[in-house]
Amino acid sequence: MSQVYPALPYAPCCLGSLDRTAYMLLRQYCFPDIFNNQLDRHMIADSDRIFSWDYDHARRCFKQYTGTGELGLESWIRSVSDEKAMEFLKDILKADVRVQWTGYRVMGSVHQGNGYPVWTLELFAKHPDSGTEVYSGENAPNVRGVASRHFRW
Repeated sequence: MSQVYPALPYAPCCLGSLDRTAYMLLRQYCFPDIFNNQLDRHMIADSDRIFSWDYDHARRCFKQYTGTGELGLESWIRSVSDEKAMEFLKDILKADVRVQWTGYRVMGSVHQGNGYPVWTLELFAKHPDSGTEVYSGENAPNVRGVASRHFRW
């Protein structure tokens, strides 16, 4: 069994250059807390790594889907359908097309070196024989605390 990294609940305006936000949930759909790593599949990459692996592909994906680039991801991902979000994630992560991806999660952090947001992009494939429980939204065991605790005034 494997456990995913716990996310902070979404709090608007916490991904600015002066913030220290790490792993704030932007959106999740049919995503686990604990999963069977013998049956289920999990794929994860941070946007800065994706850019370093294939800059042109990453830039095209962000521009094509968000319409503005990587800085527009926060508002875009919170407003599109789960199908469109999944399409974006499969494309940018160059996910195996033979896998039936069933869920996803997107989190945001502030890079402490340059102040820009870094997106953690995840895909999940629940095997038909798996007993893994999956969750959508913030009311899930893979999200810690409450949003009001996250604000720094």
